[in-house]
Amino acid sequence: MVLPGVNGEDVDVRRAEARRARDQERVKKLHDGRLRNIGADIVGVKNQIAEKQQLAQQQAVEDDKQFQEQEDLRRYLIRVEAEETLARRDEAAKLRRDWAAQSLSRHERKEADIARSIKDQPPLNVDACNISSAQKFDGEDRGRHERHRLQAAQCRDWTQLQLQERQQRAQAEADDARAYADTMAHVSRLQHEAETDYEREKTKQALEVRRFNEALAAQQRHDGLRAKARTHDMDQSEICATLTSALVSENPLQAKLDVGHRVRVDHWKGLSPEEAKAVVLSNERLLAANQAKRDADKEAEMEEARRQEQLRRQMAEYEHDAEKRRVYHTLEVQQTLKRQAEEAKERERRQKDLSQGKIEKGFFNSFGTSFR
Repeated sequence: MVLPGVNGEDVDVRRAEARRARDQERVKKLHDGRLRNIGADIVGVKNQIAEKQQLAQQQAVEDDKQFQEQEDLRRYLIRVEAEETLARRDEAAKLRRDWAAQSLSRHERKEADIARSIKDQPPLNVDACNISSAQKFDGEDRGRHERHRLQAAQCRDWTQLQLQERQQRAQAEADDARAYADTMAHVSRLQHEAETDYEREKTKQALEVRRFNEALAAQQRHDGLRAKARTHDMDQSEICATLTSALVSENPLQAKLDVGHRVRVDHWKGLSPEEAKAVVLSNERLLAANQAKRDADKEAEMEEARRQEQLRRQMAEYEHDAEKRRVYHTLEVQQTLKRQAEEAKERERRQKDLSQGKIEKGFFNSFGTSFR
């Protein structure tokens, strides 16, 4: 609604009207509690559905229109092609009729029945006519039929020649195949004979190898029995030597001599139990002596450590006393220097007073007196 006296074409007025319409629409939505709760714009949704349906209908109409245009175009192209085909067919038929009419002789033409006088006339020699007689033109082929007949005969001869060549080639291939088959049969026969000879020779060699293996196995069994018997004899002799021979036995007393504590080196078999016991006792005594020595060394080290600790403490006390005396001496020196500095200041002050002079009470009392 535009107020009276206001120009409705003004941009600001239209903007205000649009704003007012939006506000009114918003107020309507706010007054509807259901729409306010669910937050859905039913009118907007319906408008969207209607708009989509309208767009779908428009698209369908456009598709139908495009299909109809395509169909019309296809029909037009078919009609044009049919007309062109019919025109080409008519032109070809006309051309065939023209060529057929030109190839007719004078007596075969339609004009021969009309002009009866030409039957009694001799045939016209077209080759002897000039161009002005309109009987012969440049580019005409008067010997076309003869040439076609010769070409047909030539094609027939070529075809027969090709057939003969094919038959000869097939016969040669058959002969080659037969010769190849005969050769392969001969080769197969030779191969079979060679294989038979090979199998026979192989069987013979296998028999020889078998006999050799059997003989070798028998020889190995015989050698094994002999080796086993020899090993048994050697074991028995070694056992007897171990039990009876003084050289092989492990008795340590066989190396003992009449001289005390002396043995035969070539018969020595180790220490006797008494000697081994003596060695063990000697080792124990050595271990005990070594342990005692280690204990004594440890005690001496501990004593030396205690002495060193005592000496360290004495040195520390001496250093402490020396440091204390040094500090006392330093303090005394500082006090002396301080006292000397004070005395020097006092002396300088007195010297300054003496150098400048000072009028005291005695100065005035000294007038009229004499030192004599």
